Amino acid sequence: MSVEKRKLEVSESNTGENKKVKLNDDQISKIVDSGEKNKIDEEFESHFEKYPNDGDAWTIYIEWMINNPDKYERKDIDLSFSKVLTKIYHIGLWRLYLRYVQMNHSITGDDEEKSRSIVLKAFKFATDTVGIDYFEGDLIWTDYLKYLSEWNPSNPNEVETRESLIRKALRTMISFPSKKLSEHWKSFTQFESNIDVMKSRKVISDASIEIAKIRKLNNELEKIIGGIVKMRERKYSVRQVNKWEKWIEWEKKNLMELNNDELNKRINYVYNQSIQYGRFMPQLWFNYANYLSENDKKLECINLLREGLKVNPFSFILTNGLSERYEIEGEGKIEELKNVWIELIENVIREGNEDKDNIVSFCYCELMRIVNRINGFKEVRPIFKRARQYKGIKWNVYYDYSMIEYNNGENKIANRSFQLGMQIFKDDIKFVMKYLEFLIISKDMVTFKNVIEKSIEFFFENGDLNGLKRIMSKYYDIETQFGDIKLINKLCEKYDSIFGKMKHLELLVSKMEEFGPQFNIIKELDEYKGKKEKEKGEKEKGEKGEKGGKSEKIEIEVEDEEEEEDYTPEVTAVVVNDTAADGGNGTLEGVMDALQKDQTGGETGEAGEAGV
Repeated sequence: MSVEKRKLEVSESNTGENKKVKLNDDQISKIVDSGEKNKIDEEFESHFEKYPNDGDAWTIYIEWMINNPDKYERKDIDLSFSKVLTKIYHIGLWRLYLRYVQMNHSITGDDEEKSRSIVLKAFKFATDTVGIDYFEGDLIWTDYLKYLSEWNPSNPNEVETRESLIRKALRTMISFPSKKLSEHWKSFTQFESNIDVMKSRKVISDASIEIAKIRKLNNELEKIIGGIVKMRERKYSVRQVNKWEKWIEWEKKNLMELNNDELNKRINYVYNQSIQYGRFMPQLWFNYANYLSENDKKLECINLLREGLKVNPFSFILTNGLSERYEIEGEGKIEELKNVWIELIENVIREGNEDKDNIVSFCYCELMRIVNRINGFKEVRPIFKRARQYKGIKWNVYYDYSMIEYNNGENKIANRSFQLGMQIFKDDIKFVMKYLEFLIISKDMVTFKNVIEKSIEFFFENGDLNGLKRIMSKYYDIETQFGDIKLINKLCEKYDSIFGKMKHLELLVSKMEEFGPQFNIIKELDEYKGKKEKEKGEKEKGEKGEKGGKSEKIEIEVEDEEEEEDYTPEVTAVVVNDTAADGGNGTLEGVMDALQKDQTGGETGEAGEAGV
């Protein structure tokens, strides 16, 4: 991930949004204690709009609805459960659902058998869905066993059915890793022994083989996931993300040798749990979305990314992920794609992140490139116009837009937007160098020389020696390709007048950079430093061999040299990333004139769309 992308992710912990991440216990108590239905509905609905997967809040809200039948109809409660039950693997919410089903289907009267059947189906639904929960799944199983134990059979068939259901539940509980695995095993052996001591020995013996394997896997898993906690604050924890990723990798190894359906069920469950425990860490949502995409669940992937952005409205990786999904969908999703980026930009501007100028500029650059890919360069112009309205916009936006126009054959518009950029960023050497590179590839050498001369004057007057060196180095590079020796010498004299006598050798050294950052032919051939450094390295290697005692002793005779006065001027490399132009012969002015004839003219009349 690039620096700007990482800054954007880290920025989530520095926003005003963090001060009110979610409803805390005190706020919930005050809202619920008010007893005002409209206020309670409004507060919770507003909260769920931002945090749709907050299982704790959903549990409290629906429980309040259940406890106030005079304010809510049963259909209202059923609708709330249907919205979230299969999307949020929250044990507290599922336990509430089971209590709600039991409350509506009490075992009394003539409908006893029917009611029990409905409740048992609900428990099967719950144990199949969240019974594998490593941390709290035992609570669901405990509720189930309690319900079965309170069943008073009225005939032998019911006795046998109840016994069979309890045995199946206990046997299932020891078939997968869980935090309470040892307790589950103890409950299983105790139940079998109480039923029939003689028969239980074989049953327990057979089950011991399976539990031994599960215990081993359980110990492995404990080492991986130990320390996982629910993150209740908006901050990024590398340690927590790594633990979830390692857990999922462990599940994918399929050490339990499950069939594909059961394996995918467990993997999906862990992914879902990860965004419950770490809902404020966008990376976990992103990982889950990728998993859904890899399994051809495109709609679920898009919906998850949307939900993740509600919870993490400053996330770059979720914005980029959703943007990619929309791009795959094609032009029909272009407006949704634009809106995703604009919302992120507006969120960052509104919250006042300390690095917001870079973040906003980076996002505009990404959006322009994407729209250019999908809809073409003309659709980029309104975006550039919008970006220019932001006062803190960076030069990168001007550069990217100009190159998009240039690569689509709109040279004049590209040049004009560069000129606009120069009015704002003439003091930024990076932008100036980019502009010069553009003028070289577009063969506009007259403008190139004009910009060079003005920039030399500007950086000199403002005392920016680093910028001045880079500009003059670029000038020197072009003069040595297209100019003549008189112009080259004139430039060297000007360089020496600014930086000191014989300093113009730095211009020569800067041309050596393309052969490698450490390459310096003057040091190699004129100062003999290459030979000395090589001999010094061999000597040090020999000394290390002596000290180690394991290497053969190496003796190097180095002739002592008297220190002589260094007559060669010190040369410092100037690091420049330049794009060389195709050259020709003759004077610079002559080449410029020739190149000017190759330029094409004609206004496009479309630049106004971009505000250029």
